[in-house]
Amino acid sequence: MSCEMSVRASDADRDQIASALREHLAAGRLDTEEFEERLDRAYSAKTLGDLEGLMADLPAARSGPPSGSSPARAATLALPGGGLDRCAPTR
Repeated sequence: MSCEMSVRASDADRDQIASALREHLAAGRLDTEEFEERLDRAYSAKTLGDLEGLMADLPAARSGPPSGSSPARAATLALPGGGLDRCAPTR
């Protein structure tokens, strides 16, 4: 797991994933039972890595992932602050 994925998830991070899961439910990619399981896991997630796993097998956000990125990485990039190296030392 990269340093970024070990960063603690915020309430905003969890809410954004929950919203994306609702869209996938509405699109028929998740059934109600799987949606509820993933939603429970989203709201109990401790790290960004925990959240990333919930989106790994779902298509990326509407805007699409950067070229060469996986759908899981795109979901992480969609998180607030995603794509930033939160572990890099500040200057």
